[in-house]
Amino acid sequence: MDILLSQNWEIDDKPIYFIHNFTDQREVLDVTIPEKVDNETIPENWLEQGSHGQNLILNDTATREIHLIVAGDKK
Repeated sequence: MDILLSQNWEIDDKPIYFIHNFTDQREVLDVTIPEKVDNETIPENWLEQGSHGQNLILNDTATREIHLIVAGDKK
């Protein structure tokens, strides 16, 4: 899956927190922007300190969710 940021994003825009489910359990799920971003990097205060690409991947059988921060800082 690719997410492309609009050129209208500004560095001081608030981040957006996406949660997306997936059906098949995967051996590996990575977020790259273009370098790989470590899993479990979303801070508790993500609205103030969330940065583009921070993520939480829950790849267990019961959950299977990708949590992803999209933000104007475009690291």
